[in-house]
Amino acid sequence: AAVKVYEETTFALKRLTSLKKHLSTDDPAAYKEAMDLLKRMTDYMQVTVDNPKHIVQKNQRILLNRELDEPIVDLLRLNLERDTTQRDGGEIEADPALNIERRDLFQACYDFLKHLCAYGHTRAQEK
Repeated sequence: AAVKVYEETTFALKRLTSLKKHLSTDDPAAYKEAMDLLKRMTDYMQVTVDNPKHIVQKNQRILLNRELDEPIVDLLRLNLERDTTQRDGGEIEADPALNIERRDLFQACYDFLKHLCAYGHTRAQEK
């Protein structure tokens, strides 16, 4: 199972890195592929009956050692335009995102990073 995680991480590293330029042009196929990759990699870090905590922790180490967090943090550097029209009237506290697909991608990135840092994984938290 660890070999599968390692191989999929290698694949995800390459794909997420190359997808960034397509995501910057709002290519719908790139969003779908990136979301699928993020979900698959996040699933390796979720405790289930088939994926106990000690396996999740091993998977976290593999993902961190392969530095999968770096292209994901890089995706978070894409611009997320916001609708500021309601800000002036004091109607809402947070400006809603104009690009819903990018907002959802950012949420998937944050979910991945949250799971990477779970279970006291201090090395991931320090990064």
